[in-house]
Amino acid sequence: MGGSPDAAHLGGEIQALYGGPDGITADQRPTVIHQDSPGVPGAAERGDLFGASLSLGDADGDGIADVLVGVPGEAIGKLEWAGAAVLLRGAEGGLSGAGSVAYNRSTAGIPGAAEKDDAFGSTVHLADLTKDARAEALVGVPAENSDGCVWAARGSASGPVTAGSVNHCGKSFGITGRGDHPKAHFGDALPGVHRAV
Repeated sequence: MGGSPDAAHLGGEIQALYGGPDGITADQRPTVIHQDSPGVPGAAERGDLFGASLSLGDADGDGIADVLVGVPGEAIGKLEWAGAAVLLRGAEGGLSGAGSVAYNRSTAGIPGAAEKDDAFGSTVHLADLTKDARAEALVGVPAENSDGCVWAARGSASGPVTAGSVNHCGKSFGITGRGDHPKAHFGDALPGVHRAV
């Protein structure tokens, strides 16, 4: 890793601080998770950008928040910047890599195929769109083709389901690039945190 012991982990990391009756205490040490943490798929590499986007939501309906982490710089095989997203499962003892799952455009059931520079995971969002207490996963793929896409997977008791998941792309909504901006970058912005209504 190199650098000082306080430097961020190679490839990126997230840190979790837990609230309590007195809020987040000043002496609390964060839980640090990265791609070299036990249970987290993949390996930390320079430029992965693990944690470039984050969203909290209950992806499996167990009443505990999970965290969807964007890793837009992740290489899939030799495809640089193809991108990925990692679901970290919350538990009563806090967040860890146990049971985490990685998604990318080469994952079975996800439409399309991983391509260089897609930046899958540039944005992520967990939201219970179907009101069944299990959050759906939305992942931005803004560099997909000339328009960009958002991958959507329904929630279930085991988390997001890739079978039957769909890509919603800019061209489907009449969004295209033009002139000096040939790429539309649909999916480049999603809400980071969903608040239940």
